[in-house]
Amino acid sequence: MDKQRSFFSNFMWNSVGSFIYLFCQWLLSVIVLRLSNDFNNSGNLALAMSVTNIFYSVAVFNIRPYLVSDKNGEYKSGDYVFLRILTCTVALLLCMSYSLFFDYTLEQYICIFVYMMFKVVEATFDLLSAFGQRQSRMDIAGKSMLIRGFLCLGSFAFFLKLSDSVSIAIVSMVAVSLVFMFIYDYPQVRMLERLKPSFDFKVVFVMLKKLYPLAVSQFLLAFALIYPRQVLEVIKGTEALGIYATVATPTVIVQVAASYVFNPLLTLFTNQLYERRLKNFSNTVMKTSLIIAVLSIFAIIVAMFVGSWGLTLLYGQKIASYTDLLIPVLIATCLNAFVAFTNNIIIICRKLKSLLVVNVIGVIVALLASRPIISEFGMYGVSYVLIIMLLVVNVLSYAIIVFFIKQQKHSQKLEVGE
Repeated sequence: MDKQRSFFSNFMWNSVGSFIYLFCQWLLSVIVLRLSNDFNNSGNLALAMSVTNIFYSVAVFNIRPYLVSDKNGEYKSGDYVFLRILTCTVALLLCMSYSLFFDYTLEQYICIFVYMMFKVVEATFDLLSAFGQRQSRMDIAGKSMLIRGFLCLGSFAFFLKLSDSVSIAIVSMVAVSLVFMFIYDYPQVRMLERLKPSFDFKVVFVMLKKLYPLAVSQFLLAFALIYPRQVLEVIKGTEALGIYATVATPTVIVQVAASYVFNPLLTLFTNQLYERRLKNFSNTVMKTSLIIAVLSIFAIIVAMFVGSWGLTLLYGQKIASYTDLLIPVLIATCLNAFVAFTNNIIIICRKLKSLLVVNVIGVIVALLASRPIISEFGMYGVSYVLIIMLLVVNVLSYAIIVFFIKQQKHSQKLEVGE
């Protein structure tokens, strides 16, 4: 088995693989629109993605930054595997139970179910890639995402064209992803970590008791991000949601581009904090935040000049009347990139309950703001709600990080004084 890869190698493979996978996932929204006569298929796919994203947070339990930063071997690899089996099972059951409370059509319900199965496969991949990252082998995940991206895109397009059914197309993605993961990812990672589930309920119960703020925080954040879209679907209909999702999908590239910057740095943040190099830690947080800010400003400027043209080129004239939605959506996406970064830092700092409080506040803001703002501004209102909510979450998150660093520096001074 190859030795640990350099930071540059990890960065490049993770970036290339993530970009290709993201691009292929984004093309799904283009394909479903191009191969359909109206926005209903696009709306059903968008609805399935929106609902399952809430429960994907339960499946992954937001454990990745904790696992990668587990320097002292607090839990065994098998414990993490068993925890993921349990959380994926619970996520699937919760998702389908939740969906019963809404007046979805049978086609929509089936779409949600099969797409949740796809998210369970992705949650399994997330665990394998976290183990790889902990061993400085992000190249494994990068190569996997590159190939799986094309496999999912090809199978989705083929079966959608063949059957005119979004559900069947999603099932094909589940199948090719699962097969490839067990052919490539699992054997590779198994050589780095022991992947046999521990089936130790006592240990996993302790993990759940200690780490529940991770999962609840991520669930709440996902809910706060998705809830305005669900309100839009209720107030304005599935077609409005399909239009909004079509415009919003390309903007995700900004958040993923930001993740290229901070995801490979998780081990660096962990080492700096573990070795008590607080000045380095603080500087790295500031520099990373600055890079994300520069990427965000650049993306917004580009979108102002070529966004309308690009969306029309990609989706056709049917989307031309809605391109003004792009800039508010992009601003919200940029703010969400900062939230993703600060959440990881707060987890590395082990301020789990503080993270939970911040995301509870985010949900409250989303719940209070969504209906009145979306009723007034329609599709634009979704972005307005998200911008308000994410601004609040970002201010609170950075405050927690600053306070933690000051607290640690004060503690370090006391130790030196002694």
